Amino acid sequence: MCSTDVELENRPLLVPDTKPLLVSNKAVGEVRNFAFLLLDNFSMMSLTSALDALRTANLLSETKIYSFQMISLSGQPVCGDLGFSAVVDYSIDEIDIQQV
Repeated sequence: MCSTDVELENRPLLVPDTKPLLVSNKAVGEVRNFAFLLLDNFSMMSLTSALDALRTANLLSETKIYSFQMISLSGQPVCGDLGFSAVVDYSIDEIDIQQV
């Protein structure tokens, strides 16, 4: 065991006394929509990690709970940090922010 592990074991656990934050105005069971704005040189790893979490949640759920769309400023494909282009669904002007 590292010396820092011993120090951490003896510290009291602090739990903040806060109320849960409202993270969505969607009703329980309603599909939550995400729009990913892709900019030039976006992180492919960050994007695929986020998408994988949403897809996995949908696979494990009995019903679809998340949807997502890719958007760019112009609606044209965007080149990520690994040199691959990502095709997008919409331009930022075509998105209804109330639906995301």
